[in-house]
Amino acid sequence: MVSKYFLALILIATVIWTVLGFPGRDSLLSYSINHDRLMPATVSNGNRDQSAHDNHGHDTHKHGSLEVGGIGQAVPTVKLYLLKDPMSGWNANIVTENFRFAPENVSEKHVPGEGHAHLYVDGVKVNRVYGPWYFIGPLSSGEHSVKVTIASNDHQNLTVDKVLISDTVDIIVD
Repeated sequence: MVSKYFLALILIATVIWTVLGFPGRDSLLSYSINHDRLMPATVSNGNRDQSAHDNHGHDTHKHGSLEVGGIGQAVPTVKLYLLKDPMSGWNANIVTENFRFAPENVSEKHVPGEGHAHLYVDGVKVNRVYGPWYFIGPLSSGEHSVKVTIASNDHQNLTVDKVLISDTVDIIVD
């Protein structure tokens, strides 16, 4: 028989783990990819201008930019992988370093190293993303460009040396 104290300890540990944003979760999920299912793609330089994305019905505010990576600060990075969904459509896997998805702090003050992502398909903002996985859905036949950027809690696009922190994958859908 399981003791009440043991169950209470498990409950408390689960609550703490949840409040702290599942430390280590992103790195565990990010590297559990079956790379055999990755769509062959050409990765562009990820530095295209996306200034026209500011308002596509998903946000009603403008996104400024926030320079990160000063002295003593870890520089966040982002890598985008696209996987063909076995049922239909596409899944985006957003792998970050020195950055934690923090949906619990969205629209709050900036905290270095945390925030959310923005996902674009063919230059149009699809949505905000609050974790490492996002179902894009079906894409029409032809060439498509899928881009991810990372943003602070207060919706500022993160930059290093005035270059947007982003990754872009160009794919051809049959």
